[in-house]
Amino acid sequence: MRNALIVALSFFFSVSVLAQNSDSLKIIQLEKRLEILEKKAEEDALSKLIEKAEATAKEKKENKKTKVFKSGQRSLQAINPEISVTGDMFAQYSQYKLNDALRNGFIFRGLGLHFSSALDPFSTMKAALEFGQFGIDLGEAYITWMNVLPRVSVTAGKFRQQFGVINRWHVHALDQVDFPLALTTIFG
Repeated sequence: MRNALIVALSFFFSVSVLAQNSDSLKIIQLEKRLEILEKKAEEDALSKLIEKAEATAKEKKENKKTKVFKSGQRSLQAINPEISVTGDMFAQYSQYKLNDALRNGFIFRGLGLHFSSALDPFSTMKAALEFGQFGIDLGEAYITWMNVLPRVSVTAGKFRQQFGVINRWHVHALDQVDFPLALTTIFG
């Protein structure tokens, strides 16, 4: 009986050891399965994030509007002409009364009305009207087209030539009372 008891105990013990071994094997297998499922879930989440990011980037590319930078340089206000008014008068004093033309006091020589405007990005217009003792005179009126050809501009109209230092200036802009005699006698 003692043998039977030993056999029964050893059988019971081996069954319990086998049961424990099989439980531990099952736990190990379950842990491995859980690990695989977690990796797969992470990969699925990562792939979903990547797909979402690509879709957002594609949507932004499609919805992207090209940004146009405007300087405002040629707005309607810039097309309006620039208008300036100049006045020209001087004072004269003579000790001797020579005649009525040479009198003492302030002498009004003229009033200038000047217009300057950018017609479009490639052309400008300038005009100068002078109101004087003898009526209205058109001082200058011309249009300049820039870059007709590379480094070539065309100017058409009535304008003063750039000859010498002060030929281009109007009377009201001079440092002295009148143009030098050398310029007035040569050009009349």
